[in-house]
Amino acid sequence: MDMMHKKIFAWFPLLDEWARFPGFTGWIGLSAGIACGALLQPFLSFSSIFYNEVLIVAIILSLVPAIICASARFRMLWFFAAGAALVCQCYCQQRIEYSGLGSRICADRHARLSGVIISAPEQSSGRFMFLVKCDSVFSLGKPGALKGRHVTCYCNQKPPFSGGFSGIGRFTPPRPAANPGGFDEYLFSLSNNIWGKFYCDSIILTTESRSPWHDIAAFARTTVFKAASAMKNSDARAVLVASFINDRSDLTDSVKGLFFRAGIFHLLALSGFNLTILAGAIYALLLFFPLGREVKCAIVLVCIWAYLFFIGPIPSLARAVIMTSVVLISFFFQRKPYLLNSLGIAGTVWLIFSPLSLFTPGYQLSFGATFGLAALYPALSGAFTFHGQRVSLIKKASAPLMTALLVSFSAFLTTAPILAYHFGTLSLSGIIVNLFAIFLMSLSMWIALAGFFLQVVFPPFVPFCMRAAESSILLMLKCAGVVSMMPMSMFQLPRFFPAVYGFSALFIVGLCTAKRGLVKRYLLFAGTGFVLAIAVLLVIQRNAAASQAVSFLIKKSNITGIRWPNGKVWLAGLGEKAPQSVFSQVIAPWMRLSPGASVQTVILAGDPCNAVQSLEPVLTSGNGIQVLSCDSVAGPCPDFIAFLNEYHANFAVIKSKRYFFPSPRCTLEVSPSVGIQGENECRCTVSLFGSRYEFPDTLPMPTDDKGAMIFTFRNGRPPAIISAIPAWHPLNALKRP
Repeated sequence: MDMMHKKIFAWFPLLDEWARFPGFTGWIGLSAGIACGALLQPFLSFSSIFYNEVLIVAIILSLVPAIICASARFRMLWFFAAGAALVCQCYCQQRIEYSGLGSRICADRHARLSGVIISAPEQSSGRFMFLVKCDSVFSLGKPGALKGRHVTCYCNQKPPFSGGFSGIGRFTPPRPAANPGGFDEYLFSLSNNIWGKFYCDSIILTTESRSPWHDIAAFARTTVFKAASAMKNSDARAVLVASFINDRSDLTDSVKGLFFRAGIFHLLALSGFNLTILAGAIYALLLFFPLGREVKCAIVLVCIWAYLFFIGPIPSLARAVIMTSVVLISFFFQRKPYLLNSLGIAGTVWLIFSPLSLFTPGYQLSFGATFGLAALYPALSGAFTFHGQRVSLIKKASAPLMTALLVSFSAFLTTAPILAYHFGTLSLSGIIVNLFAIFLMSLSMWIALAGFFLQVVFPPFVPFCMRAAESSILLMLKCAGVVSMMPMSMFQLPRFFPAVYGFSALFIVGLCTAKRGLVKRYLLFAGTGFVLAIAVLLVIQRNAAASQAVSFLIKKSNITGIRWPNGKVWLAGLGEKAPQSVFSQVIAPWMRLSPGASVQTVILAGDPCNAVQSLEPVLTSGNGIQVLSCDSVAGPCPDFIAFLNEYHANFAVIKSKRYFFPSPRCTLEVSPSVGIQGENECRCTVSLFGSRYEFPDTLPMPTDDKGAMIFTFRNGRPPAIISAIPAWHPLNALKRP
């Protein structure tokens, strides 16, 4: 055992160095504890006294020895215990808050919100959106709740930049994923300390703050907008404003789509990239003054925290500020800052205050990309850059390009599993686009900073700076558009087995820690084995996928999806009442849970001619899709037939009972029927492995508190019925009317 231990550390020597970083090992232990605590949460049931008193004491007693412990193993164990206690206490606190909120506040359109505005109002879809720190949310005859919590407020009237706020409207808590594979608004909001949405019908009272700090913040925003107004192109202006003050109200959907397809959406988010530009500009300005390094770092530290308070509580920016602060503070105590240790300290601090962030893509992408730059890039750089005195002139000239390519590839490789899991897309063009996009965006931001400064001291020169920044952004957009349109620039991926992501993490860690002379061989042999293992797991997952019938939770629609044993999907109930986004936001995320799933047949509800908008996204997902309708009265509409021919779809009208056999031992009986409101619809009876169900009649209907109903069929077993929202979810403590 000792010999194997020594061989592992001989092949991967950096593992021993990583184990000596207290911040990094503590972060790993805390993350593991939070993950295990979240898994055990559905099986735990304790009193609120246990959570509020015992767990808080346990958290403190775990963190204190974890911080002072010298042994890496015991430190990780203490942090593990603290993480498990943190996430349990977090879930219990949510149950207590929502149980005290009461159902009447959520049902009453005359709930009242009182608090303080803590973020600048941003116009979105004709309304103003801003954050309010609550004093209380209450309804008539009910006590207030959510004191000190943050709530996103939507209002038609423009509120002040900052100050007190009181309004009447409707409060809604964040919604968990109501359909399988859907967006979990609850997790996203609560991880960012946002406890709900308040739709304000009328503002009762506002008191604008007149403190010097708020005057300075308002002056800074006005300066940015005045300088940006010198840019003629609206898209370039919107990108620049979003990258500095997080105001995305003028960003068009086409620009957002371009950034997403090109794999450079991180440039729009206020994160480490934007903060690095700002901190670098401040430090460069301080070089003209005879100050020591520690004094310059302290000034930069104050400026970046002031920038955070100016922008507001944005999680990505807050994580970047904490990370930068840890690195800057390390200059006061050590000559060489260890980025991995600083990364671990920043991650630990963030998780202590927001343990649910561990499961969000924003947190994972921020720290995953930073990990790639801090750990993976040095390994690749040592293996693939040119060293020595006999390097040719061509190799020397290509060295900067190689460095940029390795930096881009490092960040891509460490974030690829995260993007594939959460979003199901992987932009290969991002590796190339980032080579020039980061440079051009950095250049435009540096020039814009000069323009902002000139806006204060000498406005006539502002147009020259802002036009130069505009040219840089437009060049970036054009190049990104060209590269992103190349074939195979973006891949659609299913959600793999957890083991796939575990193998990905092990492969990346091995690549980061491999001995310098073994990196290329590791890439060759371990990379080949990794690809083969992924292929085998994908085949196993596809063959092991159970058949399902899902009754989706969709407003004004009753749609059922059936996934047969062969991976083919049938959709029943799609019609004019279904929103156009139902496929992309509801059906496609569910299909992504099963590799190889594809739509084979759509059974329409109502008049086919009115189902074009909801049907078109389905037809674009594949060729030769069969469309069935039971509306035999109206007959096929010529325009509808032409529409189907455009997508090479087949159409048939069901006039009498008809049987389909989508897969062995599986039968679907379709017969015409009349709905509750007199419309023509198809009545379907599905038989899977001896189990027989008729829908929509005999299937349990989805509800707001349970979400979609999911029937899982396995050969030789009775069907399992579960709901998309589990019974233990904290939001179920709020009894619905």
